[in-house]
Amino acid sequence: MNNYPGIERTKFAGVYDYFSDDTAIYERQVHQRTELISRSDTITISDSEAIMILIAIIRDRNISAEEIVTLPEIKKCNINLSAIQSFIEYHKLEKNSGFKALKFFKHYQDKLIVSVSTCALFSHMTTILFSPQIHRCPICDSVLHVQKTRTKSLVALAISAYLYTRPNNISFERVAVPCT
Repeated sequence: MNNYPGIERTKFAGVYDYFSDDTAIYERQVHQRTELISRSDTITISDSEAIMILIAIIRDRNISAEEIVTLPEIKKCNINLSAIQSFIEYHKLEKNSGFKALKFFKHYQDKLIVSVSTCALFSHMTTILFSPQIHRCPICDSVLHVQKTRTKSLVALAISAYLYTRPNNISFERVAVPCT
């Protein structure tokens, strides 16, 4: 980046990064980058496992990683001691860090909620095919007056957006209105 004084491009761990050209700041940035790279390899637990660990810490702020690994819900998931220790170290969750654990709990909870939201589960609009149950009026036996819309979008607030459409071989649409 020749146009920006104070910044230099350096190849670090096989990738080009931009660091300060000030020696003291550069050393700090390299140290932080090295920690970040080494941490990403050590944390191998899912968001739901992180929530279980955080719940254990929130319930008992003086609980150790060795005690967490003996909990039934942790044993059931086969989370090993080194993963728990890495997680605690990565988030700096030393003993009596209840508020910090609550903040991380909220963070992981939000990540889980987003991952199972309707937008994530239904990234494309779902198409639902439909046809009328009856084709003639039960009172006068005439052909039903029907809406002629071929495709209609609908948003179900509790679920997601849908695209309603009729199959090609049916000439009737969704709403059949008997004569009055």
